[in-house]
Amino acid sequence: MRRVWRGAVRFAVAHLVFPGPFNTTRGGCAFRVRSGGAPASPLASAASAAPRNLVTGWDGARSRESRVPSRESRSPVGGYPTRDSRLETRDTAAHHLITLLRAAVVRAAGRKTMAAGVGVLWLACSLRAWAAQEPAQEETPKPAPEKPTQNEYFGIPVSGTFSTKYRGRWTSEDRDQDLFHYLSVDFGDPARQDVTGHLLLRATQDVDGDRNPDEFFAFTDITNTFSNRNNGRLYYAYLDVTHAGPLDLARAGRQFLYETPALFYFDGFRLDSKPCAEVKNLQVGLYGGVPVHMYESSAGGDLLAGAYLEAQPWKGAKARVDYARIRDDYLFGTQRDDLWGASLRQSLGEILILHGQYTRLEAESRDLLLRANFYERSLDLRVDLSWYHLYNSQKILSIETDFFFSSAFDYFPYDQARLLVAKGVGEYLVVQGGVDVRELDDDAKEATFNREFRRFYLTPVFSNWPVPGLSLSLTGEAWEVPGTDNGDIRTGGFDVSHAYSPQLKLSAGVAYALFKYDFFANLERERVRTVYGKITYKDLNGFKLDVAYELEHDSLDDFRTLKVGAAYSF
Repeated sequence: MRRVWRGAVRFAVAHLVFPGPFNTTRGGCAFRVRSGGAPASPLASAASAAPRNLVTGWDGARSRESRVPSRESRSPVGGYPTRDSRLETRDTAAHHLITLLRAAVVRAAGRKTMAAGVGVLWLACSLRAWAAQEPAQEETPKPAPEKPTQNEYFGIPVSGTFSTKYRGRWTSEDRDQDLFHYLSVDFGDPARQDVTGHLLLRATQDVDGDRNPDEFFAFTDITNTFSNRNNGRLYYAYLDVTHAGPLDLARAGRQFLYETPALFYFDGFRLDSKPCAEVKNLQVGLYGGVPVHMYESSAGGDLLAGAYLEAQPWKGAKARVDYARIRDDYLFGTQRDDLWGASLRQSLGEILILHGQYTRLEAESRDLLLRANFYERSLDLRVDLSWYHLYNSQKILSIETDFFFSSAFDYFPYDQARLLVAKGVGEYLVVQGGVDVRELDDDAKEATFNREFRRFYLTPVFSNWPVPGLSLSLTGEAWEVPGTDNGDIRTGGFDVSHAYSPQLKLSAGVAYALFKYDFFANLERERVRTVYGKITYKDLNGFKLDVAYELEHDSLDDFRTLKVGAAYSF
């Protein structure tokens, strides 16, 4: 009986990925054989209906005419093949490769290794999508743009932004002044070039000079731990190759992955196959490399490798399965984590989107997220609802699966629900209201960065009222914090902004936060009241200037921050 079940599984996997060696339909992952436009012979038609061998995938009978180019498809001059014969040769070669891959998937389905099966599946789907494409007309290259872009060098468009910012911070005893410089550049236009490049750099300078990291300093951050006051970082630098053969995207370099169950930041590669229309638009991806930990002295021993499957099982749905293997060698020893993720997104018309994501770490459930987004344009009504559950305590893990363990230590299980409702009332008013609730599984394990609370708020927002360009919002809040000295709190805040022109905007406001995380000082500050103001100016040539001032008051001290920034987009 085990052999029967194993054979059934192998058969299902093979024929899900490869429904048939040839298919006369067009588009997606379908294949076709052309013989110079000549109709298929009765023998070839009969052969297409013959039973297939379950191991090799070959039909029981196949005419020679369906495998050899016809006389009409050959060029009369010099015997060189025509475009039709080249297409047939490519499809036939792809058929032979896919037949072998089908057998490989059958064998991989009976094994316990996922890497072999996903790798074969990725290559198979990529080949199917590639073989189904119509070759580009050699005589009709991509049309050149009528007018070159403003910043184009050697036919390659170049765009980006350079920005610099001054930040000064003061308390009654400490002060800190820093300069930040950012350069973001994009090379190439995806609509015109198959290869594009992307770059983001940052440089900082401590104007005040170096600080002793062993002494308490209100504005300590990680750049103060270096012996040099100047610090530079490469945030990302990668090349994208799009629509290359069987690949929808090939990326190499320093990059981020946002679609995965955890945020991955690494130096390496990413390969995405083209969607396979015959198999529910199935797309397979592979990625791997060395994780980027900006402030680690060495990346030795670190490794990241993963894969995903994504498909559209029915109308309006998108399903995705992820797997990643992470090795992290750092202060707390070597961590090896296997992270699994499964998500489903369902669109119901244009008004409702449902989303769910479940992740599993090693042999235990990690977390579950359920979310619903509703928007009805005719009613001018928006409703966002989400629920998150952390199943197990997060202890020593790789940095990719828990960025804050070294600061927050163990993170205990909890439930958190959020509700936001926004309704337009007339031409100028939108009323927003919501609830945020967090409940710990064990009340006794409440700790810094992980507290129970209930927050209720209501915010009316006026736009272009009482004068054009003026926006005004008022917020009323009620906090309930059981089991702490905070108790029940009622507070409010407001924000006002005025766009005097398309170039000039002024804004100011007052805000309140019961809990505010200070990641630089590794502190959780309570009852933080903030007063702020900002002026923004931007012209039509890509230049932008902004000046902002902020005053924060809490139980520790008054914190003042001045920011002056300038940016130029080219």
